[in-house]
Amino acid sequence: MARAMKDSGIEWIGEIPEGWMVSKLQYFIDCYDGRRVPVDAAERTPGPYPYWGAGSIMDYVNDYLFDEELLLLGEDGAPFFDYTRPVAFYSNEKIWVNNHIHVLKPHADICIKYLLHYLNNVDYKSYINGSILNKLTQSNMNKIALLLPPVSEQQIIADYLDTECAKIDAVIEQTRASIEEYKKLKQSVITQSVTKGIRPGRRMVNSGVDWIGQIPDEWAVFRIANLYDERNERGTDDLPILTVSINTGISDHEIPDEEKDRVVVRSEDRTLYKRVCPGDLVYNMMRAWQGAFGAARVDGMVSPAYVVAKPKTPGILDSRYIEALLRTPAAIEEMHRYSRGITDFRLRLYWPEFKNICVCVPSVKEQIEIADYIDAKAAEIDALIQKKQQFLVELESYKKALIFEYVTGKKEVPHQQETLSIKFIDMRALLMCRIIELMKPKGRIHLLKALYAIDCLSGLNNQTQYVRYTHGPYDTRIEEYETAMAKHGWAFSNRGAAVEYRRGKTFAEYRGLYQRCFHDLDPLVRKICSFLKPMKTSQAERVATLLAVWNDFLLDGATPTDKEIVQEVRSHWTPNKAHSEEATWFDTLRKIKDNNLVPRGIGLHTAPKTEKYRRDMS
Repeated sequence: MARAMKDSGIEWIGEIPEGWMVSKLQYFIDCYDGRRVPVDAAERTPGPYPYWGAGSIMDYVNDYLFDEELLLLGEDGAPFFDYTRPVAFYSNEKIWVNNHIHVLKPHADICIKYLLHYLNNVDYKSYINGSILNKLTQSNMNKIALLLPPVSEQQIIADYLDTECAKIDAVIEQTRASIEEYKKLKQSVITQSVTKGIRPGRRMVNSGVDWIGQIPDEWAVFRIANLYDERNERGTDDLPILTVSINTGISDHEIPDEEKDRVVVRSEDRTLYKRVCPGDLVYNMMRAWQGAFGAARVDGMVSPAYVVAKPKTPGILDSRYIEALLRTPAAIEEMHRYSRGITDFRLRLYWPEFKNICVCVPSVKEQIEIADYIDAKAAEIDALIQKKQQFLVELESYKKALIFEYVTGKKEVPHQQETLSIKFIDMRALLMCRIIELMKPKGRIHLLKALYAIDCLSGLNNQTQYVRYTHGPYDTRIEEYETAMAKHGWAFSNRGAAVEYRRGKTFAEYRGLYQRCFHDLDPLVRKICSFLKPMKTSQAERVATLLAVWNDFLLDGATPTDKEIVQEVRSHWTPNKAHSEEATWFDTLRKIKDNNLVPRGIGLHTAPKTEKYRRDMS
């Protein structure tokens, strides 16, 4: 049955479910913008930590400002009006942040992943400062209308969207990869055609030009100066202004008025522009090193910053062939070599340098054959690319609509009707994935201590036999759980001197299953991971060992004092514990109790490390 709805009072949101609240963002976050520090590119020292800017990671540096679970929301320069791109980002690692993106710490009474999805679906028109291009000031950010389902429902919505969006993102990535493969195919067709021809079975010879390599025996090599002269004729008012793109070559029509300021330096006197005739070769001096060449197909004129080359002898050149040749990757490298300027941004390829570049040239008949072949094949491939790009637009639109429907309550997360039947090992793998996501463990031992703490404090697992190892309670089946994670594609362990964990391609998909299994347990899991995350592995070992001894006392029906717990650790756990500082154990136990982490007295008593368990470890 459909749930009751009410008017939210916000135009872009519309109706929301009864029971949902409407508030403002400022009441549910702490803003850490005052801790941001911008660093000029020249002053950054390379390192492993992401350096965040307006809408992306801009660099990697050797230090960090934050190491906690945060949301980053674009301030200026973010794509607030491009629905295909995110403006809010989740971070749970060491990062440096500059002053172009807000740093937000959501309060405990809101689900951070729900807020992430919500902020990526806000209609920002009402919040962007009109006097400053695409700037979301802190004041306006605080005013963002925020929908608040019950916290438990926020988590359900977030987990469902994480799972569904992961599926969509996987298809998007596959589609983008396919587009790139088609682009590579198109370039390989062009490169092969303009340097080897399209007539099979011919003898190849060395062209004598490094960037060209071998060419058909009957082809020749010429300097550009032997094929073209520079054209310096002025344009006239009746001619269209054409442009040269690094992607599509020269246009065949007047550029729109709104594009003129961006593409060319305008002049009211159109006669300052250069005349272009069909068959001319045109290039942008400032972008030649990026492949900005084009063969003119219509009469027109171009910016004075362009170079126009006309064939010396009519009828012996098809400039479409020369354009295709000069836009190949090897040719672009040659243009870069001949360009002048102190940085790439200032590079210019002038006519005196350009005319000395050598190119390979077949007969005009074969030039036309090759150019026609390239036009036909490129059109086929471009059509396929266009279909896939349209599919990407549709996927992004669907993803945006899906998120909007659930974060505004238009749709309710489907209830899972089926009965769960999940193997114990898979359950352990799910818990480990959650620990990996929340805690980013420093290795297997660090992860295992969190896993033990969850078992000990929740009373959920009463069948695992933990063994007393020097580094604390140890589950000898850990490699089985790691294998299960890898089998599902959730996460993988790199087993070397120290075990490291990396997320798999389907990592996000674990969340839906995890929530169905451990929804009620997750607040405790979060609490434990938050407690252990900043600790060194040795500190986490102490925590787990103290919890294990305390739990053993409870299993024996005793209520131990702090002194009894510490004495048991130092006297009877493993011999190495006798040499540790007593004060360190008392201090760790105090921290455990201060955080209200109390064992349940459920499960199996920890076992001594016998020969049997040594064999299990091998």
